[in-house]
This record gives sequence, C-alpha cells and structure tokens, in this order.
Amino acid sequence: MDLRKKIDDIFADYQRDLGRLVSIPSVLEEGGDAPFGANIQRALEEVLKISEELGFRTFIDPNGYYGYAEIGDGPEMFGVLGHMDVVPRVM
Repeated sequence: MDLRKKIDDIFADYQRDLGRLVSIPSVLEEGGDAPFGANIQRALEEVLKISEELGFRTFIDPNGYYGYAEIGDGPEMFGVLGHMDVVPRVM
C-alpha cells in the first residue's frame, strides 16, 4: 500500500473531524452536571462519536470524568492518552 496515497485519500475526513472538535470551546467551567463543564463533556462525547465512526468501541465514565476508545482483541494493548480541554482564549 502506498502510504502517501492513503493519507491523501482520507485527509479531507481528518480535516472535517478536526473541525468538529475545534468548533467546541472546551474550556473548564465551574458548576453544572458535568465535572469539567458542559463544553468539555460535549468535546469528549464528540471525540468518542468520531472514534465509533472509525470502527472503535467506546466507553464513557457515567460520571463524565473520562472516556476511551479501543479496537481489536487480545491480551496486549497499546494506549494513547490525551485530553479534550483547552486553555481560555485571551483577548
């Protein structure tokens, strides 16, 4: 498989999905039902939705503190840790 061609074939999808995520102002908010604020909860749910669209199984903590996506089966696992919140915009 030509890796460059594969990247070119799916690049527009990556741009679209990145746009879905960066459109959410995922800045820490106090109060409400979500532990880190409604927009961080929205960002977490959106990244898991994108993961499901890519074929991953997903889980979200019932209390809203974390979620994860996984694919494949077997005794070994490879993990990548990330976060969906950002720092406030300074004007």
